[in-house]
Amino acid sequence: MRIPAEAHIVPLAAAPAPGAGGAALDQVLIASTGAAVLTGALLLLGYGHRTGRSTVLARGAAFFERHPMTRGLPGWVGFPTVVAMFSLITALLGMYWDISLHISRGRDEGPLANIAHYPILIGLFGIFTAGVLAMVLPRQGRPGPAAIRITRDWYAPTGGVLLAGAGFYALLGFPLDDVWHRIFGQDVTLWGPAG
Repeated sequence: MRIPAEAHIVPLAAAPAPGAGGAALDQVLIASTGAAVLTGALLLLGYGHRTGRSTVLARGAAFFERHPMTRGLPGWVGFPTVVAMFSLITALLGMYWDISLHISRGRDEGPLANIAHYPILIGLFGIFTAGVLAMVLPRQGRPGPAAIRITRDWYAPTGGVLLAGAGFYALLGFPLDDVWHRIFGQDVTLWGPAG
């Protein structure tokens, strides 16, 4: 029996394994700065509404009180509901796109290296925004029997607090996933505990 010539070839050195680390630090800095700026703008907008210095959110709420999709709902319910609905759809489509890219291409280099992460990040920040809007929009009295007291005269709807918390927690998955990979390397599968 004759052995093929290719069987006698022995590689001189194995190819180096890819590094286990997390995302490039410039991507982490850009994403963190962007999230901080957007959160600061959202909090300033909410503070302006709560103190009466800005009417932007009040006008948005009034628009959604009259809009056919949310007619009959108070503005503090309709406005955040529409924001949450479009944000959830955006995040969902981004998630499906991201999963398909990970299945076909494997891991990506960071939060900004994969185009499918952008709709996910936008959608998750939109969910956080919807929760914050639901918390800051009601200005008179308690918005419901289960409202949560924030200050002496400010009560936030429980659903708004939960929505803002869920959006924040979901956004936190991106940096937590990066920390996980920096400490433990890449997962055997496409999924890690944080994302």
